Amino acid sequence: MVEEIKPKPQFRPLHDMVLLKIDVPEKSAGGVVIPEGSRMAQMTPVGEVIAIAQNVKAVKVGEKVMLDRRMAAQAPRYEINGEDNYYLLPETAIHGVIDGGTVNLLIPTPPKPQAPGPPR
Repeated sequence: MVEEIKPKPQFRPLHDMVLLKIDVPEKSAGGVVIPEGSRMAQMTPVGEVIAIAQNVKAVKVGEKVMLDRRMAAQAPRYEINGEDNYYLLPETAIHGVIDGGTVNLLIPTPPKPQAPGPPR
């Protein structure tokens, strides 16, 4: 079977913007469909830098980066060359470059409510 090679996007961001490809899962690990608006908020926002503006100095094309979760969740999604997992974010939305390994978002579990004490 021959795998189709899709062309890289021909897009050049301006100012301090970065074009990222972020794979957002449509289903949870248990198979539950995640609603469109909640997908980005429920994941570790990690993406690949596809294109950068001339003013961007901290990252390079091809690097894997960790993003600010709130900014990534609010970013509009774009379709380029038939793929719709592209996001345009400012450089300030990038928290760091991932040089190897994996990064997982650990959401703290809320404390369990305490049972009411004896009446006074």
